[in-house]
Order: sequence, then C-alpha cells, then structure tokens
Amino acid sequence: MKNLNYLLIILAISVMSCAKTDDNVDNDFNFEIIPLNPTSNDEIKIVHSVCNYEVLKKLEINNFSIIYQREFNSSMKQPCIIKNDTLVLGILQAGTYTYTYELIDISSRTLSDPISFTKTGTFKIN
Repeated sequence: MKNLNYLLIILAISVMSCAKTDDNVDNDFNFEIIPLNPTSNDEIKIVHSVCNYEVLKKLEINNFSIIYQREFNSSMKQPCIIKNDTLVLGILQAGTYTYTYELIDISSRTLSDPISFTKTGTFKIN
C-alpha cells in the first residue's frame, strides 16, 4: 500500500510539471511577447535578453511581418553582460505575425554576409 502511495505521489508531481508552453515565449532564444495572450486591444511589447553592447538597428512592422535587427562589433572583444530590452510594437491588429530577428556583426561589413545569427518565429494576436 505504501508503494502505491509513493507511485501516486510521483505520478501527480510528473503531471503537474508538464505545463503547457506558451506560443508567445521562446525560452531557447530569451524572447517573449507580452502580454502572454495578446488581443488587438493590448499594447504589444517584445522583451528580449541581449548583450549590453548590442544596439538596436531596425524594428519594422509591415502588415503581419516584423523585422528586428541588432548590431554589435565583435572586434571589440567585450564580455557579454546580459540585460533585458523591452521594445514597444504598439497596438496591432488580430492575426498571426512572423518575426525575423537578425544579429549583425559590424566588424565584418566587408564580408558578403555580416549576419551572425538569425531567428524566425511566429506569434498570434487574438
């Protein structure tokens, strides 16, 4: 009987730890759209964990497409100190948005492709 109780406790803990993931959060990328379940009446923001020396280059919204670019200079050899940056997108109409994030290394402008990192994703506004 004791073994059955232990088994039920372990099962209950396992079920509670299987939480639903939110579509507007990308934990691998440290990128979040807030509010978590946005509507067309909400002011939409991006909260992104970035290095302190990354500079916002472009934040552009065209219809349901968002281009978000940051740049840095790798030749400066600075340590990365993480900070949260909040960008206001404003009030957006309902629909599914695609975002493209590009991190551009300005020390390599002579190269044909100075983009160091690219991430594409989607989020939904009800």
